[in-house]
Amino acid sequence: MVAFAAAVATLMLIPGSRCPHGVPHALRCASSPPPRVLQISSPGGWEGYLEDLFEAGDAVLTDGRLNPVKINPIAAPYNIRYEENQRTVD
Repeated sequence: MVAFAAAVATLMLIPGSRCPHGVPHALRCASSPPPRVLQISSPGGWEGYLEDLFEAGDAVLTDGRLNPVKINPIAAPYNIRYEENQRTVD
């Protein structure tokens, strides 16, 4: 099962569920064994963002964890923004 955490609530997604478009969110594994997830992003471009993020390598890390402050400049051309006042991403 996958937990979908948005600003207003956390939802447990069952097979066949989809995340609402345009809602800032985070996903996390909420079951054992971990679920298999198929992500379809629309409009396209997510793959370009991931390529740029992977190319940045350790430059986006702080103490071995992804740092939103360092990721946002890479994400900006793709209209993606991570909350910077949150803890680093595990």
